[in-house]
Amino acid sequence: MGNYEPVQVVPAAQRTAKQWFEYYLQIESDVLSGKDVTMENGRRVVMEDLGQIIKARQEWERRATIAAQQSNVGRSSTFGSFSYRAPDLT
Repeated sequence: MGNYEPVQVVPAAQRTAKQWFEYYLQIESDVLSGKDVTMENGRRVVMEDLGQIIKARQEWERRATIAAQQSNVGRSSTFGSFSYRAPDLT
């Protein structure tokens, strides 16, 4: 039976979107593999819950993508098919 906590033990309220995405991705993978999965909140999930798991994973993936894009604002630019980074002058 799989009990799921992130590799780094981080309280749920302090997790990043990327950590939540990875958490749900692992649960989705294990459910698809037929494993018995109990989430850290004690909830047991099975194949019938896969739709909800996928929705949660997709939402956290979206949030992680936005967070990554926001952290890269102003760091790189694209011109046509070429991308370049401005030098850090700080």
